[in-house]
Amino acid sequence: MRRLLLVLTAAAVGISAPPALAANPIAIADPAGDGTGIADITRVTVEDTGTSFTFTLEVQNLVEATFVAVFVNADRNRQTGAAELAGTEFVLLANDTRYGFLRWTGADFEEVPDDLQISFENGRLTFAIPKALMANTQKIDLFAVGGSDGSETEDVAPNTGVFTYLPAISRLVIPASVSVIRAGAVLNARAVQAQMTPAPGQTLNAPATLRCTLSFGGRSVRALAGGCRWRVPRAWRGRRLTLRITATVGTESRTQTVTVRVR
Repeated sequence: MRRLLLVLTAAAVGISAPPALAANPIAIADPAGDGTGIADITRVTVEDTGTSFTFTLEVQNLVEATFVAVFVNADRNRQTGAAELAGTEFVLLANDTRYGFLRWTGADFEEVPDDLQISFENGRLTFAIPKALMANTQKIDLFAVGGSDGSETEDVAPNTGVFTYLPAISRLVIPASVSVIRAGAVLNARAVQAQMTPAPGQTLNAPATLRCTLSFGGRSVRALAGGCRWRVPRAWRGRRLTLRITATVGTESRTQTVTVRVR
C-alpha cells in the first residue's frame, strides 16, 4: 500500500465533476467505525452504464491525510494480475482532492494515462472506468481499502472477501401472494426480485427485468397489459396454474417455475 501512496503523490490528478448516473446497481454495506483516524468506508456500489463501470464509495473521514483504494480484477482471474492483491489489474487511489489510476503491467503498477470521471461530494467518492480499458468485460471482482498516511490500520470492504459484479442470481424471491391467489383477483408477479451474493455471507435482493408466462393444462393464459399480470376468473377456483418467471439483472438470468393455487 505504501508504494501505491508514493505513486499517488507523484502522479496526482485533481478530482472533477461527478459522472452520470448508471443502471443495474449492486451495493455492499460495510460497518462504520472500523478504525480511528483513517478513511472509513461504509458502502460500496457498482453500476453498469453499458460503456463503463461507475463506482460509488460512501466514506467517512476522507481528507488529505487519509485515502481510499479500489482494487479491480477485470477478468476475475487471480493468476493474471497482482497475485498478492487477489489478481488486481487496476487500482484507483484517492483522497479528498486528488487521485491516481494505475494498471498492472505484469511486474508492477504503472499510471494509466487516461482521464477518469471522478468526484468527491458529501462523503461520496464516485468515479467511472471505461470498459474499453478492461477488454469490455461484463463481470469484475473488486475490494476497497480505507487508510491513512500515518497508520497501519485499514478498513477493508467488504470484510468477508471480494465483491463480485455481477454475481450469478442464486434464486428468485417470490412473494407468497404469487403462489396462492383468490379467484377473481389479479395475479401479479411484478414484485419478484433476484437474489444475488456479491460477497461471501452477504445476499441482496435486486430489481430485475421479468419475463413471465402463465399456463393451465399446457395452454397459455393471456397476460394483462405490461406483462406478468393476469386476471384469474372466478370459475378457476380450485385449479393449479403453472407460472414460469425469468429474471434478468444485467447479463445474469435465472428461470424459476411456480405452482399457483387458486382458492
